[in-house]
Amino acid sequence: MAQSSRSLEEQLKATSGFSDLTIVCQGVEFAAHRFTVCAHSEVLTAALTGNFSEAKSSTIKMDFDLNSVKRFLEFLYTGDYHETPDPALELITSIPTHDEGIQDATSWICHCRMNSVADYYNVTGLSAISLAKLEGGLQSEWCVKSFCALLLECLNDIGNRDTLCLLGNMAAEHYDELATFQLFEAGGPGERLAPFVLTSCIKKLNETKALRKEAEGRCEQLKYELSVQESQSTQHSKNLEECISLMENWSSCRNTNCGAEFKCYFDRKGPASSPTYILRCDRCRCRHE
Repeated sequence: MAQSSRSLEEQLKATSGFSDLTIVCQGVEFAAHRFTVCAHSEVLTAALTGNFSEAKSSTIKMDFDLNSVKRFLEFLYTGDYHETPDPALELITSIPTHDEGIQDATSWICHCRMNSVADYYNVTGLSAISLAKLEGGLQSEWCVKSFCALLLECLNDIGNRDTLCLLGNMAAEHYDELATFQLFEAGGPGERLAPFVLTSCIKKLNETKALRKEAEGRCEQLKYELSVQESQSTQHSKNLEECISLMENWSSCRNTNCGAEFKCYFDRKGPASSPTYILRCDRCRCRHE
């Protein structure tokens, strides 16, 4: 059995005598607190303050599986939940619930169910956390069979559009694996998700087109840069050839007053990308053409 969260256990022990709300699920009653519950959900606040049977009886009946309701209570009191509900919740139950059936088929199903609970009671914090946990699990532990099991088990209960978009994106990303299961065809178990898969595929196609266009533009730019470099290299070679020809034409300095043994050097002028070279006498710097 999992260890109790000390913060939750201490909180429930400290407030156990001030319970003013009963939450019922599958015959199990949980002694909760209106303030804690209503602080997270406008839906439950309306039910408990309006002219409804819940307000009169101070009882909320939740038609979800027992584990999801336990996690929901854990979130209300701590701001988070675990796949295995905190054993400290036994402090507020009417009868022991043990750990039977606690482990869902996959952790993804657990997070999907919590997302459905959050959507039903409009608990934005729980919606964000469950969606983040679901996305993290799908990204890090992808398994095509588990994904199919997730859709078969939870798809019809999902009302959150962000969750449907996430599942559609994952299905589009792994469509080559999922195609053999025929989930998204008309009448198939995943037909409801098909529009989200299509939307994701179109988005990916547009992104691919944009990347291709960018690559083509970059390719043209590289072609232009190469042509410029080739032109500069050709000019550079031409200049050097002219310099070599000059050296062959002059064996002595053309300055008759120089009188020294002819030694020369090349004086480079112009930009580095396309320089020109001038042959000069090493002593008098006379230019030779």
